[in-house]
Parts: sequence; C-alpha cells; structure tokens
Amino acid sequence: MPSSPPTVVAASMISVEASFYPYLGLLLLLGSSCVALAQFLKPADLKWSLGTKRVAMPPGPPGVPVLGNLPQMMRARRGALSFNKWLASLIPYGDMVTLHMGSRTWVVLNSDRVVSELIAKRGKITNERPHMPVASDLVSNGKRTVIRQEEEWREGRRVMHQLLSGSNLKVYAGMQELESVDMLRRYLRSPTRGSRTTTATPRPCCTGSSWATP
Repeated sequence: MPSSPPTVVAASMISVEASFYPYLGLLLLLGSSCVALAQFLKPADLKWSLGTKRVAMPPGPPGVPVLGNLPQMMRARRGALSFNKWLASLIPYGDMVTLHMGSRTWVVLNSDRVVSELIAKRGKITNERPHMPVASDLVSNGKRTVIRQEEEWREGRRVMHQLLSGSNLKVYAGMQELESVDMLRRYLRSPTRGSRTTTATPRPCCTGSSWATP
C-alpha cells in the first residue's frame, strides 16, 4: 500500500525552506550591517582590532549602546542642580573617570592632585586641543588662538609673548591710564549706561595696543 502522506509533507517542508532562503540572507546582511555600524561608532578605546590590545582606561559609569553616557549628560544638563548631582555621582569612580559620548571618549579629572599632575607638570604632552574645523579653519583662516599647537601657533605665541611682556608693557601704560580716565568720565556723565561703558573700554585699549606696538 503506497505511503503518499510522508512524501507530501517532505515536499511542503522543502518548499517552505526554499521560500525562507531570501529572507535568511536579508537578515544576515542586516545583522552584519548593524554590527559593523556599532563597531564603527564605538569610541577608539572600545573598538576591537585584530592583533592589538585594548587601551586601558579609567573606570566610569555604564552607558547605553552606541550613545554611551551621552543621554545621561543631556538629561543632567536640563538643570544646574541635576547636573551637579550627576557630577557628584562620578566621584565614587575615582580621580579619573571615563565617559563615552557617542564616538568620543572623555576623561574627567576629579581631583586637584590629578589636575596638577597631568596639566601642570605634564603639560607638554597633555596641553593639546582637538581639531576644530569651524573655529580654527573656516572662521579665521587658521589665525585664531584655538588652533592646535603646530609651528604657526608656536610662532604667533612667541611674538605675542615678546610684545606683551617685560619693558614693552611701559608702552601701553599711558594708553591704559588715558582710557581709564575716559571711562570714569563717561560714568559721571551717563551713570545709567554703566554696562555699555564697561564693555566699551577694552576695545580702544586693544586697538591702541595694536597700533602702538613697538
């Protein structure tokens, strides 16, 4: 007696599996894309790389995938009290705390001792700025003081230090005295314009210092 039902069942299973193959490939592609995107957005100290050891970072509070501690900081910034409370919650992690802000890694210095050690004593290797394309390149064509410590920055700092220190300060003393007297005169004539007078006084001092450069 022929056994047809098992053959029908097997055929239906094969047809179901065949129809599932395109969706399986799509799911695998979607999963691998998500893993690759998450790996790309990770901070540098959390990225996995073949043959390299992960950088040892100070401890810090746990965060959410991809965004890290960024949502915590955004919630804390809604009020000064909550932000101070959030900063106080970082104290148990030690003098140095690691925060992951999206693809960026921040290290918060929690004590005067660590600040003095890293910034004052080891300033040669720590006093550096991140690259700011808008502030240092687009706005000022690389002429602002927020540019990185490259050769152009060092040359500008050397010139400014030479012009604004030592005996050269005597050149600007008379100018500052004159502007101080003029500021007091404007206070007496227009007492209600005190804030405008205060903010307007440094401008001629800076302009005059540029013109009176020895």
